[in-house]
Amino acid sequence: MPRPPGKPLQIRLDHADGKSETFDVLHTYNEQQIDWVRAGSALNKIRTELGVK
Repeated sequence: MPRPPGKPLQIRLDHADGKSETFDVLHTYNEQQIDWVRAGSALNKIRTELGVK
């Protein structure tokens, strides 16, 4: 779901002890940059799109 700049983006942190926390942040990323963050990096996103492991 697109999250335009200036609209909150929800972040979830997963801690080593199994606990997690969620909070909203404001951002200036475009949708492609958000996809890169979700994938771990732009290269990970490209690998996934190309079907490379």
